[in-house]
Amino acid sequence: MATTKPKKQVDTVKSIHANKSILPGIRPKGKSGANLTEWDMSEYIKTKKDVIEHLEAALTENDIPFLLSVVGDIARSEGMTKIARNLGMSREGLYRSLSPSGKPSFETVVKLLSLLGLRLSVECKHPKRKSA
Repeated sequence: MATTKPKKQVDTVKSIHANKSILPGIRPKGKSGANLTEWDMSEYIKTKKDVIEHLEAALTENDIPFLLSVVGDIARSEGMTKIARNLGMSREGLYRSLSPSGKPSFETVVKLLSLLGLRLSVECKHPKRKSA
């Protein structure tokens, strides 16, 4: 069963996606004269635990474009070409589908999660309280 992520962790994950310059010395290209590399979350997703924590934090937001961005990070960390091929899509089609304006089918999302070794699960949003 998934656990609720602390608000600070969710805010941190969302901040990284919304403002990729929150880390000292890391800024998107073109924002300064320095030759700095762009922050790419997919480079820091190394384990299944990283994948699960990232997805759980995104799911608590109820923000579909943000969730698609997170799923895109996870897919890039595993290799977009390989995943797209296994989904029967082009790599470009998968990128479009997982963009913030993308509209992937539910089938695509479920297959993608399965390829990542994950499955969907449902739990109560507000657990029932025990009666006194």
